[in-house]
Amino acid sequence: MRTALTTLAILSMVLVSVPSLAAPKPKPPKSKPAPAAKGLIPADRVTTWNPGLNAVGGIPQRTQIFVTLSPSGGDDTAQIQSALDDCPKDEVVQLGPGTFHIEGHGLSMTRGHVVLRGSGPTQTILLKTGTDWPVIMMGLRWFKYAPGIPLTANATKGAFSVTVASNPGFKVGEIVHIDQLSDDSRSDTVPPVRKVYWGEHAKPDGPVRGWFSEFNRPIGQALEIAGVNGNHSGIHPGLGPKKACGELPNSSGEYIGER
Repeated sequence: MRTALTTLAILSMVLVSVPSLAAPKPKPPKSKPAPAAKGLIPADRVTTWNPGLNAVGGIPQRTQIFVTLSPSGGDDTAQIQSALDDCPKDEVVQLGPGTFHIEGHGLSMTRGHVVLRGSGPTQTILLKTGTDWPVIMMGLRWFKYAPGIPLTANATKGAFSVTVASNPGFKVGEIVHIDQLSDDSRSDTVPPVRKVYWGEHAKPDGPVRGWFSEFNRPIGQALEIAGVNGNHSGIHPGLGPKKACGELPNSSGEYIGER
């Protein structure tokens, strides 16, 4: 083994020293930057990228500490989960320095306006053991899709309101989702073209079309109900893609559907 290592070291020295004996290579001419691609995404399909809390000023700074927790030396899941469940609105569950052991289904944060804060990236560690569940689950673990509620007209890009055929009881502040039915009858080249190409293995009636969205409705946008007036609902931050028709899921499992 020692002989082999010595040989490798010598070879390395040779490989490093050889270029210094050769004539320097001429520098290649500076290349011009590639022109910006145009037309890849039609202008009416482009939207403003402003995700999450950026639309409302970013992550809020909470200062009121509800409780400060320390590692127990055993399973800390229950004590942290209990604090998250009992934490008042706009307050903080503070984790002290050390390693907190998380087991089972992990932690679940299903309430808004609650902060779980550590003492720093090198100070507080959440160590998950035992199962493949995540350390923290944000929001509901599973959604149930209810029948869609039709829009009375196609929703268009930039719109801040939609009208539905019937109001199931939408409330200001509810998070909803609007999505669009995939149209397999349209062409990929002749307008109006279809917006989604599923691929040859995702047949129109195949189960794969419902794996990560409501069945056959892969294009959508999450929105917040900003106002309700009968069947007319204001939405925030406004619709992105053109004619993003579809459905809106809220906390009651209700949806607004495509016209």
